[in-house]
Amino acid sequence: MAATARGADISADVSGLFTQTCGPLLAVLGDWVGFCIYAAGTQGANHADPALCQTTIALVDVLQIDMPQQALSTAVAR
Repeated sequence: MAATARGADISADVSGLFTQTCGPLLAVLGDWVGFCIYAAGTQGANHADPALCQTTIALVDVLQIDMPQQALSTAVAR
C-alpha cells in the first residue's frame, strides 16, 4: 500500500510539472523507472516496494499523457 501511495504521489507531481511537454515527462519517467528497478535489484527478492512504485508511476503517467489534469484522479483510482 505504501509503495502504491508513494507512486501515486510522485506520479501526480511529475505530471503536474510537465503538463505541456511530453518529451521531458517521458525522460523523467524513464529515469525514475530505471532508478526504481535498480533499487529493487539491490534490495533483493523480499522487497518489491520500488518495483510496485515504478509500475504505479508508469501506469498513471503513460495513461494520462494526453490529459495530465486527470492524473491525480487516475492515481487515486489505482
